[in-house]
Amino acid sequence: MRNFPTRFMAPDTPIEHISGMLVFKAQANLMGGVIVEIPEWMEPEEIGLESFGMAVAEFIAWHRGNIWNQLNGFSGYDRIQFKFVQVADD
Repeated sequence: MRNFPTRFMAPDTPIEHISGMLVFKAQANLMGGVIVEIPEWMEPEEIGLESFGMAVAEFIAWHRGNIWNQLNGFSGYDRIQFKFVQVADD
């Protein structure tokens, strides 16, 4: 692994953000898409477009405020792909 200046984060550093019942997981640079974990008892269709839109906006705002400035280059938010995955409750 390469050493980065302390102010920079490795692009493939795993990140995680929780918004309501949704857990967003990705690499810091968001390459490879974003996994959206939902409870196993919920279907993706039950989330609703408005609720998902608000959660995505919160995730992007969180990323912009906390992660983006630590990356040494970032390709942007316009090509992010989201994938829903149902997970069992712990």
